[in-house]
Amino acid sequence: MTGVRPPAGWTGQALLLIAVAALLGALAQTFSPTRIPWKEDRSRYVESKALAAGLALANLEDVQRMVRDQSHLLLDARPVADYDRGHLPGAFSLPQTDLDTYYPQILPLLSASQPLLVYCSGQECDESFLLSLYLREQGFTNIALFVGGYLTWQAAEATPEGLQ
Repeated sequence: MTGVRPPAGWTGQALLLIAVAALLGALAQTFSPTRIPWKEDRSRYVESKALAAGLALANLEDVQRMVRDQSHLLLDARPVADYDRGHLPGAFSLPQTDLDTYYPQILPLLSASQPLLVYCSGQECDESFLLSLYLREQGFTNIALFVGGYLTWQAAEATPEGLQ
């Protein structure tokens, strides 16, 4: 039995075709107004999702005021181990990944119109965003999301000015 051989020069043609396709793809990516996002900017991902979902955002100054005035119930969406290592003053642990266990424990502290502040680790963490959506589904209407999260709080504490 004789084997079937590809036509002569097919390897060169295949490589040329791949090179032309790569070149055309790179040109399209460079000049197209609707480029493919090769890498998503995670630092703004949660913020943009929260804004699109209609959630209120709180910056560091807002959170400092909320903590000082005790105007909001603070909910830490991070895992319990992270909460145990440090959290905002007066915050309660409500891990977004374990709501079945912790939500029933926190529920008696909540009322539908009570101001809530939800946070997690930092800008790239979406646990606070997901917890905020969950709380809204449960009927809570006054939710603020601290996108900067615990890392921003911690960094502010470490500055010479400290927290106000």
